[in-house]
Amino acid sequence: MGSALLRSGLERCDRERMPAYLESSNEVNIPLYERFGFTVTGEIHIPDGPTCWPMWRPRRDS
Repeated sequence: MGSALLRSGLERCDRERMPAYLESSNEVNIPLYERFGFTVTGEIHIPDGPTCWPMWRPRRDS
C-alpha cells in the first residue's frame, strides 16, 4: 500500500514537473526509495532520537 501511495504522489510530481523530497528514519527503507528515483543527500542526527536520511528526487521533464 505504501508503494502505491508513493507512486501516486510521484506521478503528480511528474505531471507538475516538480522534484520530490522525503526523510526516512528507517535505513532499511532506503533501497525502496532509491528504486523510485530518490538519492540520499545526507544524514540528520537528532539528539536522543533517530537518525534520518534526507532524500531527493529531481524533477522529471518527460
